[in-house]
Amino acid sequence: MNTIQNSMINEKFQAIKYVGRYKPRSSYSIGNGLLILPAGVEMVEYRFGAGTHQIRLNVSYFASETGIPSTELTMQYHKWLAFDAFILNDDSPICAFDMQIIGHPEAIPNIVSDNHIDADYWTQDYDNISGAIFGYAPDEPRLPKVSYSEIYQRYLSLPDKNKEMIEWYVSFPTYLTQVYCRPNVFFNPNYWQILHMIILVDKIVGQPAACQQSPKQCACGRALAPHHSQSRSEHLMQFLMSRIGIIEIAEDYARTIETAYKVRNPMAHEPHFDRSSHEAPLAQPEIYDTSRAATDYKHDSAALMLLIMSLRKVARNLILSDAFGINFFEPLGKLTSFPVQQQ
Repeated sequence: MNTIQNSMINEKFQAIKYVGRYKPRSSYSIGNGLLILPAGVEMVEYRFGAGTHQIRLNVSYFASETGIPSTELTMQYHKWLAFDAFILNDDSPICAFDMQIIGHPEAIPNIVSDNHIDADYWTQDYDNISGAIFGYAPDEPRLPKVSYSEIYQRYLSLPDKNKEMIEWYVSFPTYLTQVYCRPNVFFNPNYWQILHMIILVDKIVGQPAACQQSPKQCACGRALAPHHSQSRSEHLMQFLMSRIGIIEIAEDYARTIETAYKVRNPMAHEPHFDRSSHEAPLAQPEIYDTSRAATDYKHDSAALMLLIMSLRKVARNLILSDAFGINFFEPLGKLTSFPVQQQ
């Protein structure tokens, strides 16, 4: 245990508990006098309606090197938590915070360790966090190198509109539950998840430019709204190609966004519900790709599930590019529905 950390524990400095998929291998400075202190692993219980679900998560403590007041520490923690949940693509910390499992200042416990234990559960080298960002092995050669502390400092300097996009992304209404294929329920929130995410994508992509030749006034004297100089589909593809540069990946992203619009637009004007269901195949696995998600989402919950997963990846990759300059637009994945076990 290093001298600073040992002193913090001995003097009973306050810290705020954090639970999530990852933790650093040792005490890690994120800048501004703030530290992440790895502690251990525990089973965390989440409540969903009348039921509960336990998940094994890493435990860390968010602390200040200088012992700032608890109100300031809490404010810094809240600011950091949205960034951490987004950059590590992990909704468990936000869920735990909202359920008040974590988030309260307390004395740093003696269990906090500063040992380098590479083999521990989901530990990461926070000087290069790109593997965790994109769900790859840390030594994947195609990934850009990303320092956690450097990217956090960049986050702090972002305009408020960009920070609000990130907060909107991590407020995605899943809370670790899988609701896509529940049988015989009155209401599934799947379309609301699409609405939540397409609002964000729409904000990132923006609208086509207005045609400069549009008439400014009607014959009756009222001002006319200008029409766009290109279609929304043309603008979307142009935007994606400017970021991605690979036609096949850009087309997949565009197909996913256009399909999400088909859910969003009716919801803006009338009651529009998810009525899909899914029957597992009896013999051979059934493979879903983005093309099938675009055609079958209305009636097949597995296709709808892939649509939502793909839309989340599209939104997150666009934010990583626009806000942080992290460009890694991998192809969208597939989904496999496995056969029912035969007796």
